[in-house]
Amino acid sequence: MSFASDLYLSRKPAKAFVLMGVVWAVFAATMPDLKSQIGASDAAFGVAFMIANLSAFGAAWCAPRADHLLGRFGVAVMGLMMALGLLGMGASPSVVVFMLFGLWAALMSGICDILMNARVVEAESRSGRPLMNLNHALFSFSYAGAALVTGVLRDAGWSPLETASLVVLIALLFMPGMIIAPEAAPAAGSLRPKRGGRVVIWLLGLVVMASFITETTVETWSALHLERSLGGTAAQGALGPALIGITMGLGRLLGQAVASRFSDIAILGVTCIVSACGMVGIGLAPNLMVAYLGLSVLGFGIALVYPMALSMVGRIVPAPDRVRAIGLATIIGYSAFFIGPSLVGISADLFGLHMAFVLIGALMAGVALMILPMIARRATAEV
Repeated sequence: MSFASDLYLSRKPAKAFVLMGVVWAVFAATMPDLKSQIGASDAAFGVAFMIANLSAFGAAWCAPRADHLLGRFGVAVMGLMMALGLLGMGASPSVVVFMLFGLWAALMSGICDILMNARVVEAESRSGRPLMNLNHALFSFSYAGAALVTGVLRDAGWSPLETASLVVLIALLFMPGMIIAPEAAPAAGSLRPKRGGRVVIWLLGLVVMASFITETTVETWSALHLERSLGGTAAQGALGPALIGITMGLGRLLGQAVASRFSDIAILGVTCIVSACGMVGIGLAPNLMVAYLGLSVLGFGIALVYPMALSMVGRIVPAPDRVRAIGLATIIGYSAFFIGPSLVGISADLFGLHMAFVLIGALMAGVALMILPMIARRATAEV
């Protein structure tokens, strides 16, 4: 089957992936204007953003309830609420108001993330086709495209509120196409997977966490490493995060093509090792070109870890438990956004920024050599 056929099979949740990419790309691209608008110092803005991110941890608890209450309208409503959170941040006159709308946007985004991934797993179950990598590729490409468009709009004098208003309009246009009936009503009570399944979910959550730590490391520190450690200009430093976005999107398309030919564990093992090699290459690079090569290798590798881990989680549990199980794995992964920056910062202070990248590479190698074999042994009867 072609990419077009796979896209048709998951066309409804695919719109949610595109919308999420647009929302957070617009936020990232307008961040300098937002910071200036609310009059925040670097420290105050960072603290407000960190506190806002805390609400995402509530998504695992809220997602099954939203799924139960909203049913087929869950993804559409959460997508609109996420866009409205961006609109609120765009209209914020102060740090406190920005933080409150940030809390709302992060919570709605977390719920939408869990629901839309669950709907893709259900589409995979119905069709027998691997669809997760393709949908995550759409997120990557829509993020990159929306960031570029936002940059053009900023140059044309658009304010954060005007840009966010355009995103809300897009969300309203997408809503009819994001109405998706769940495969089964969510189960009541606590998550009860098959025997051994809960351990596998936690292990896969750790895989997701390691992949997020790796992603946040390169997104946050790669430009600084290219400029400070390797003497690059500001433009050369900015090329680092751009390479990651492009190669992750291409890597997910490649993963879509090979996912039906190899086992999930085999692909995860290869991608973790490739990611480790990329991180070590970045850390030990003697010049910019070698660092760019390492970033490209990393992007292709890390692209598949999160979507394939979630796809495995969705197949371990029965249909009524999918939202709860995907929520658990996702929230374990979200802890990376608090662990990752501190881990890299402390490592950089102690050993240098280049060795911090090597350390994260060792983390991904450890996932491939220790955690994935444990998952393979326990999940044989589940997946």
